[in-house]
Amino acid sequence: MQARSIAGLLLMVIIASTEVVAQEKKDANTYLLHKITPQIEAALGEIPIGIRRVSVYRLNYDPQFFTPEDANYIRAEVEATIQRGSAIRILTPPELEPNDELKIFGNDSTLQVSNLEGRSFADNSQILLQEVVERYDIQGLVELTIQKKYFEGIVLTMRMINPNNQELIFARSFVSNPIRFTEKKDSSIHHFVASFGLGNWNGESFLEIQDSGMGPDTVSVNNDDTILDLNFSLSYRQSISDDNSSYLGALIGFHNLRSRNIDAFDVNFFELGLTWDQAISKRIAHINEYRVKLLAKGSVLFPLGDRSGELIMISPGLQLNLTRNLSLNLYTQSILSGERIREDDSFQVITFNRFGYGLQGMVRF
Repeated sequence: MQARSIAGLLLMVIIASTEVVAQEKKDANTYLLHKITPQIEAALGEIPIGIRRVSVYRLNYDPQFFTPEDANYIRAEVEATIQRGSAIRILTPPELEPNDELKIFGNDSTLQVSNLEGRSFADNSQILLQEVVERYDIQGLVELTIQKKYFEGIVLTMRMINPNNQELIFARSFVSNPIRFTEKKDSSIHHFVASFGLGNWNGESFLEIQDSGMGPDTVSVNNDDTILDLNFSLSYRQSISDDNSSYLGALIGFHNLRSRNIDAFDVNFFELGLTWDQAISKRIAHINEYRVKLLAKGSVLFPLGDRSGELIMISPGLQLNLTRNLSLNLYTQSILSGERIREDDSFQVITFNRFGYGLQGMVRF
C-alpha cells in the first residue's frame, strides 16, 4: 500500500513537471511571436492592393519544436495580425484547413495514401483546390513555415501565391531575434583633414626706433594696414562620439601674411594647435555626412625668420559639408595673447589687430 502511494506521488510530480515545462514553452513561444507580429503588420503594405480574400492552406512546422496546438496558435495570431493591419479578409473553408490526418486518394486503377501533416485536403488535389478557390472567390493562398532556431528564436516564413496561375505574390521571413552584424569601421577613413584658406588680418601699428646719433632717438609709427593671410594646415582627428559626429584632433599649419602697404607686416608663421568639430544638423543621406558643423581651433603661431613673439589664438567657425569629402568653412579668429612681433636684429615692433576672419576649403581623406 505504501509502495502504491509513493508511485502515485511520483506520477503526480512527473505530470505536474510536464505541465510546467509545457506552459513555460508556450509562454516563451508567445513572447517570441509577439516580437514578430509588428514586423508582419509593417510588411502588409507590400501585398498588392487587389488581394482582398486569402486563405491559409499549408502550415509547415517541426513537431520536435512545436505541437499542433502551438502551430495553430501561431497561425491564428498571424491571421489576426493580417486582418487587423490591412483590408484583407481571412477565409477558412474546411477544405483548406491544414490538418494532420491521413487521407486516401484513388480511382479504379490507382490508390494513394497521403499523410497531410500541416496540409489541407484540397492541397493534395489540384481539381479540388481550383473548385474551392472559385467557390469562395479566394485571391491568395498562404503557406506558413514555422521554425525554431537557437539564436534567432522563432523564424516565420509567409508565402502567398495566386491560385489561378501559381504566381508568387508575396514572400517574407520574420525573425523574433534578428542577428545584426555591426560592420567594423575603418579608423583611417576621414580622420585626416587638409585645409586651404584665405584670411583677412589687420596690422594695427608698426613702430621703428632709430638712433640718429644726434640727440633723442626718432620714432615713426604707421597704423592700420590690411593683411592677407594665405594658410594651409593638416590635421588628424579621432571620434569622440559616433552618434552625433563629434571629433577632436591635432594640427600643424603654415601662415603667410602679406601686407598691402607696409612690408614690415609681412610675416610667415608655423602653427601648432588642437581642433574640435561637432554636428548641429541631421545627416543627409546622399552626402552621408552631417550638413552643418560647429568648429573650434586653439593654436599657437610661431614667427619664422629673425622674429620673436608667439601669437596664441582661438578660431571658432561654421562648416558646411558639400559632399562626403569636401567642406567649406567660414571662421573668425581672435588673438588671446602675444599680438606683438619683434625683429631680433633691429628695433622694429609690429602689432596685429586682435580680430580677423577668413574662408577655408577642407578635404577629408
